[in-house]
Amino acid sequence: NNKLYNSNNFSIEEYNNLIDTITLLEYGPNILDEYFSEEEHLTNILINHSITPYMRMKMVDWMIEIFTTIPTKEITFFISVNIMDRFFYYSKKEYKSENLHLIGICSIFLAFKYSETFPIKLDFVVEKIAHNKFKKEEIIKMENEILITLNFSLIKPTLYEFTSFYFRHIFY
Repeated sequence: NNKLYNSNNFSIEEYNNLIDTITLLEYGPNILDEYFSEEEHLTNILINHSITPYMRMKMVDWMIEIFTTIPTKEITFFISVNIMDRFFYYSKKEYKSENLHLIGICSIFLAFKYSETFPIKLDFVVEKIAHNKFKKEEIIKMENEILITLNFSLIKPTLYEFTSFYFRHIFY
């Protein structure tokens, strides 16, 4: 129902693609510059922890399984992994393999709160994702540790934003 839309010339899909293309051409370089300036280059994120890269890989694999069973936006997965990795990178406290599952669960929970219109409830997290292995209080405590460690800055550009930008640029 846009005033500029003329049903005689364009379909709604064609019109939306045209607007996206114009927007991308006009603002795309600024958006990409912002992504690059906000991006964090995290290396050796596990160096201060007793968690191996293999364990982290298994956690990410498990997170993929969770995200395939819950209807969600694709970006929510990328945000959850980004939260987890940044938490490990900035954490002064040493975390061990037995902490990994709780950290992964809390990263998922925080990502859902940020990116989903209807985020999951704590009861759902405890029962369906954590399978009652953690109490609500443990999840809330770890969630607070993550938030404090990240200075409540949950969102940084992820691989999702970069690839989405480039795919849109290629196909429009």
